[in-house]
Amino acid sequence: MDQMLRLRSFSCVRRAVTHLTTLVGVMLFATYASGANAADQTPKRDFRGLNIIGISWGGIWTDGTQHIFCGDLERTTGATCKIGSGASAEMVSKVIAEKNNPQTDFIFVDDALVPELIANGAIQKLDYSKIPNAGGYFSRIQQQAHQFEDYYLPIGIQEIGIGYRADTLREKKLPVPSSWADLWNPAYKGKLMLPSWGINFGWAFLEIAAAVRCHNPKDLECGFQEIKKLRDSGQISVIVPSSQAIEKTFVQNESWVGVTSNGRMFSLQDRGVDVKFVSPKDYKVAASWGVVAVRKTGTWDALMALFNEMASPKNQALFLETVPFGPSTAKAGEFLDAKSRDRLTTTEGGWSDMHMPNWDYMRGKRADFTERFNQQVAR
Repeated sequence: MDQMLRLRSFSCVRRAVTHLTTLVGVMLFATYASGANAADQTPKRDFRGLNIIGISWGGIWTDGTQHIFCGDLERTTGATCKIGSGASAEMVSKVIAEKNNPQTDFIFVDDALVPELIANGAIQKLDYSKIPNAGGYFSRIQQQAHQFEDYYLPIGIQEIGIGYRADTLREKKLPVPSSWADLWNPAYKGKLMLPSWGINFGWAFLEIAAAVRCHNPKDLECGFQEIKKLRDSGQISVIVPSSQAIEKTFVQNESWVGVTSNGRMFSLQDRGVDVKFVSPKDYKVAASWGVVAVRKTGTWDALMALFNEMASPKNQALFLETVPFGPSTAKAGEFLDAKSRDRLTTTEGGWSDMHMPNWDYMRGKRADFTERFNQQVAR
């Protein structure tokens, strides 16, 4: 899912999405679910004989999509699915290359990659009137969907913050990090982990540094210089290339503190590692993953019905029992187990001050900054 995207820059002009348009869009988005107090709104349609082709990320992602989302679609409409597996970079590159003759109906995608797909005209605008379950989404997630001009349906959410070895910090009598500024604390010198910028939440750290150290989330150059100071001062222990490597560096106690997603820390906690996760209040950040529609054929209405199943609070809760991420809708909270409810942000209030990275703004700058990061920070 969070693998390196190495795509060349494309020259493209897109219309601006104004603040007013976003607010109007959010209100319209919510009205698609009007009149329903039920947690799940699934219109009954007959799509027997139709087969939807999609690509997920393999393993529990593909299995969960096939059995939970597609399973409910078949039970309620008769339509079936064939779900393949692929990596993010591979899927996005394939969809762009095949945009004039698409071979699949939908793919799973990280929110960071959606602007690239839109800019290249490789995906279809969704019909949210046929996805009423999305009307119950957190308003911040609805806003993101409209910032992407309704080309994207978010499903799961990962918070981006600071992970730390609680037992080691206690043993060393070191302070527990609570703000992004703490990453520059010399108390953690030589023990700070940063993800590579091929990982989307690693790339998001550039905006975070710009926001908290330079007081302007768009001042990416200033943010880069602040991150470079972490290398120059000897603060960094390791730059990791994958989410699995994040877990490994904490397990081996190579790093005591690091930038990570909440899901990675939850995974370690479930394995008995004494780690904690904090979402710093000075700039609370989250990213999403979801689905995009690649082609519009005779299966379109069935595909929208499948996306409605993916937006179902109950189905999201079931799916997220196997992957460590939060839901897009507060209504999923009643279907989550107690441990998940304690770990995840599942209320509208909790999401009210959450930032989503400005992926559209950062898109054209990723290649250049990543190259500099690799040369000057990840050296």
